[in-house]
Amino acid sequence: MRLAPYGVMHDALKLQIMPPETVPRDWPTTDDSYPTIITAWMAEVADKIWPRWENGGWRGKAATFAEHETQSELQLAIRLYQGGGDTLGILSDLTGAETPFEGPRRDHLWHYRVEDARLDHPDYSGLELPSSVSTSIEYRTGKDGTANYPLYGGPELEATAFKRIFLQDAAGKRPEVLGLKELFQRPRPRAAATALNLPGFRWVTAHRNVHTGQHPAFPSGHCMQGILGGCTVYDQLVKAGQKPTAAERERLQKYMVDWGDRRVFAGVHYMSDNIASWTLLRRIIPHVFESEEITELAVEAIIRHSRVFADITAHFDRSSPALSMLLEDFPEAVGTS
Repeated sequence: MRLAPYGVMHDALKLQIMPPETVPRDWPTTDDSYPTIITAWMAEVADKIWPRWENGGWRGKAATFAEHETQSELQLAIRLYQGGGDTLGILSDLTGAETPFEGPRRDHLWHYRVEDARLDHPDYSGLELPSSVSTSIEYRTGKDGTANYPLYGGPELEATAFKRIFLQDAAGKRPEVLGLKELFQRPRPRAAATALNLPGFRWVTAHRNVHTGQHPAFPSGHCMQGILGGCTVYDQLVKAGQKPTAAERERLQKYMVDWGDRRVFAGVHYMSDNIASWTLLRRIIPHVFESEEITELAVEAIIRHSRVFADITAHFDRSSPALSMLLEDFPEAVGTS
């Protein structure tokens, strides 16, 4: 295979790498199934999506077709998301929600930047802020990657509480993403597109010339974060006797999946990175949440509200091993495309 491994991670991330088999903090102590689940999943993705990088070579059945499948996938991304070179503008004003704020147009590009927010980003630093600066969405989005949530109109939560639940509380349920990335070493799409001579491929960085993901592509951490964060928010609201309405539930589901979808729209993740994340979460969510309703929430969010999921089921070749793995884990979607 011509595609080379990603290589060395950013120094600041090396210290955070844990073995992929490390059990999530919130995994029930009476349940010893995690090593079996993660080991089986790693073996399956190495055969159906992307091989592992071990001892200086690619290991797994996927090594024989990963380059061809990657090229086909990137060509599909060019056609679906990058027509005319406008990677994110093709899906502007996504929620249709009332937006009574001054400032930048809140399309997917705006949300993508918010979710990788930096205090010094020029989009925010030059704004004239209102007197209520502490509650201004333009102020908050300069330092808080979840401050775009109110624009979705989901279940109402105070901003600080939402951030804590979505990011911190959900973290105890998340697999060791960096450990998985180090094992699979998948180059980012821009590197693969260059190696495969796909000049039509475009990507959008969240902030000037960098994207915060200074690490391999596979699997998508933002995709996992969005799903687990939304599930944790919903779970805590229900336990507190504040069960969201049907409309609030649907808007939360859209927010959950857009976190991962936007990375594909921007060209910093492959569609199959999301397949990897979705299938792993389908297998672990029933273990880290007590209620079956949370599994239903996540599955419905993915198959009904993810644009990338819809595009995969509609446009991937029927013989694709990655599509096969996805539909095996999400049989509810069979026949819906």
